[in-house]
Amino acid sequence: MERVASQLEARRIYGENFIGVEELFQLNPCLPLRVPKIIPEISIPIDVLIENRDTHILILAVNKFTNNMDVNILNLRDYFSTYNFDGANPKFYNQDWYLREEFVKIPLTLGWHLLRIDVIDNSRGCEPAFLKSPYELPSAILSTYSFFVYFLIRKKILWEHDYIWCDDLDHNGDRVYVGKYTDSSGVNSSGFSIHRHLKLRNYFGTISSL
Repeated sequence: MERVASQLEARRIYGENFIGVEELFQLNPCLPLRVPKIIPEISIPIDVLIENRDTHILILAVNKFTNNMDVNILNLRDYFSTYNFDGANPKFYNQDWYLREEFVKIPLTLGWHLLRIDVIDNSRGCEPAFLKSPYELPSAILSTYSFFVYFLIRKKILWEHDYIWCDDLDHNGDRVYVGKYTDSSGVNSSGFSIHRHLKLRNYFGTISSL
C-alpha cells in the first residue's frame, strides 16, 4: 500500500499552497464554513503530493456552512455579492444565466483535493471533448470554492486571466467553464465568471444580407 501523508507532513510539503483546518477557521465571519471535528485523512499518496507541490494547491473542502446550509455555488454567490465595489473581497461576475441550473445546487463533498494553479499549456484552445479523456476535470463547485477560499486566505487570484473546463454540464448538455477573474483588455469588469460552451446545433445558421 502506498504511504499517505499526515496533515502536518502535507503542510510542510505545500507551504502556502496548503489550505487546511487552520486556514478555514480564519475565514470566519467572512465565509462561515463548518469545519467538522473529524477530518478525513489525505488519501493522496505522498509521492503524488511531492510530485505536484510546485504546480498544485492542496485544499480541504467542507460541505456545510455554520448555518447548516450546503456549500454550493448558489450559496457561495449569496456570500459574495456580484456588486461588491470596494475591492477588498472577491466577487462573482454579474451574470444570472445559471441560477436555475442544477449544477449550481450540487453540494461540495468533504475531503482533500489537489487542484492545479495554472492552465496546462497544451490544453489551451482545445475542445473540451478531447480533454476529458486524458485529464480529470474538476467540478464547478470545487473550482469555485477553491478560488474564493484561496483568494481570501492567500490574497492571490487563481486563473486570473484564464478559463478552466469543469466536469459539469448545463441542462442542454453544454460544458461549464469558470474563471477569468480579470479581463486583461479592461473592457469587462472583474469577477469570477461561470459560462457554458455552446455546441453547434441545427438552430444556428445564417441569413443573407443585400
